[in-house]
Amino acid sequence: MTRTPLHLPIRDQQLRLHLLAAARRIAWVSGAFCVVLAAGLVSMHLNDREQSPLVAERPSKLMAELVSRPEDEGLKDEIRALDASVRQGHFDRRARIQRGATLLLGGLIVLVLSLKASTQWGGTTPGVLSASAGARPDARRISV
Repeated sequence: MTRTPLHLPIRDQQLRLHLLAAARRIAWVSGAFCVVLAAGLVSMHLNDREQSPLVAERPSKLMAELVSRPEDEGLKDEIRALDASVRQGHFDRRARIQRGATLLLGGLIVLVLSLKASTQWGGTTPGVLSASAGARPDARRISV
């Protein structure tokens, strides 16, 4: 379903141009926001794979040491504290990634709405030239 562009009356032509410029700026800013946020989320995800509690080396070394000294309460307390800190860090990173994904979704919604408004108010999508925009005004079309 295609819609015709929204054309405001001539007396509001200046308003339409301001709205079009604002929609384009919002699209650029929200697009840049989404790109930066997506890069940060990918970086956090890759970092999270390295710091996963399943691959933590120190607790497994301490557990091996606990096998040789099962009555050492200090070692048990150290293992519990380390385990708690590893788990807390893991859940903090997961929550941060979830908040980032929510922000990314919001940024994408703003981007889509601003692109839609930009095209409805008579413009093209930002950064995309129409087929005739690059042509010379005095050039003639030749049909074959």
